[in-house]
Amino acid sequence: MPPLTGSSLDRTEWTFPADLEGPTLLMVAFRQAQQAQVNTWLPIARRLGQSNESFAYFEVPFIDVKWRPARGFIDGGMRAGIADAEVQATTVTVYGRRGPWLRRLGVDSLDDIVVLLVDGDGLVHWMTRGEAAPDAELDIQEVLHGISGR
Repeated sequence: MPPLTGSSLDRTEWTFPADLEGPTLLMVAFRQAQQAQVNTWLPIARRLGQSNESFAYFEVPFIDVKWRPARGFIDGGMRAGIADAEVQATTVTVYGRRGPWLRRLGVDSLDDIVVLLVDGDGLVHWMTRGEAAPDAELDIQEVLHGISGR
């Protein structure tokens, strides 16, 4: 996976995948309206985190680099709208050039979120787009079992 660097809403700096310790689900959104798609993944991510000690997840709003000067305003608005400390800790805003990052993943559109299961080496173990399918949790569990069985 191409690297992403950003700050969580609790002001922790992150570089993905370098800062990841185990398998991690990244839900990367490109537009505010895609929050509905992200919301279909959050219950799955939370359940997987409860049943897999090394598993982590992050919601990653990937905002075009042209908005970087407004980062304090944008992040501050998100922070003010989210009271839950866990959500603030697992929401990492990235300001950058989305096109090159997407192309390296073979994605050609910003129409849907990108959901990746990655490890600290940047290996993408599983990837999909859009809202969670009914069998998504089982698919991820199978991949996690394969990763831990190595």
